[in-house]
Amino acid sequence: MPVLRLFFIMLTACAGFLMMMGTVVGVGLGMIELFNVAPHDDGLRVTVFAAVALFFFWFLKFIARLFGGVTKELTSRADTETAAKEAQIMQHLHQGMSKIEQRVESLETLLIDRTRDESRGPSFRY
Repeated sequence: MPVLRLFFIMLTACAGFLMMMGTVVGVGLGMIELFNVAPHDDGLRVTVFAAVALFFFWFLKFIARLFGGVTKELTSRADTETAAKEAQIMQHLHQGMSKIEQRVESLETLLIDRTRDESRGPSFRY
């Protein structure tokens, strides 16, 4: 199962990369048309494509950091709520265990008293 999941993750990443590169090429060609770059000026074409690609990757990095910050904030809130619930559960368990301990001690006391009385034998009082 994990191998299949990893395969689909890689497939999705490759598809995303191809779509991103298609966008970079499309925007680059649009910029070349917009600035009327001569067909024989390869140096300028490469520069335009490099600038578009760098801007696009910078934009993706910005979005990834923004999304990462939001998810970190959400997970920290969830962690705080989870920690509070866990503390409450631990307190409840501690209180329950304390009650059980008191009951066991009471039962031990009763059992010890009963065995002590039985070991003395019957007592006759006049």
